[in-house]
Amino acid sequence: MSKLQGIVLAAMLVTSVAAHATSTDVSLGANVTAVGSTFGQSPGWGTGVLAAPNSITNGSFLPMGTQWDLNTVYWTGTSSYLQVNLNGNYNISNIVLEADNNDIYQVSYLHNGTWTTLADLSPTVAGAVSSSGTINQSGTVSWGLGLNGVGQSITASSFRIQAVGGDNLYAVGQFQAYGAPAPVPEPSTAALMAAGIFAFAFLRRRSKV
Repeated sequence: MSKLQGIVLAAMLVTSVAAHATSTDVSLGANVTAVGSTFGQSPGWGTGVLAAPNSITNGSFLPMGTQWDLNTVYWTGTSSYLQVNLNGNYNISNIVLEADNNDIYQVSYLHNGTWTTLADLSPTVAGAVSSSGTINQSGTVSWGLGLNGVGQSITASSFRIQAVGGDNLYAVGQFQAYGAPAPVPEPSTAALMAAGIFAFAFLRRRSKV
């Protein structure tokens, strides 16, 4: 095998490995920003226990049915939101949200400077989350914190969680995004194959000269 052939094959192998990297919770330990002035408000519920924004990416779900304003990041109104900032670009396959069950939360993601809506989630599912980010449902939640998620292939560097409906009292207990680092740059398999074919054609022509 020539040196050029080896380089082409090695590049294809590296890309193949990156494309099949193991999916993990890439949001674990991510920095979370609470944007807005209504965090910590729980009118009519007495004094709640407000958790730090970064607690929603600590990897630990609260018990199903936990009261909405106890050890969660909670707020009122639809103008405030949480932003989860990943450390780089990631290819995401699944996200999971634990939040107050009787509300609707819109999850958006940032890629190449553009925010796009991923899903509107109603967290009414009771269950456990697998190591790959899928929810093994065991029932439904009628009060307090529940789960919901979505499986969709996207590339993202940040996420936003914003309430878009419900009783005006909102809370998030945990957010997890499962995936792997996005290759940089991101050459497609087809492009590498084309480069390989060109290289082999060049070598063959050169050998005939």
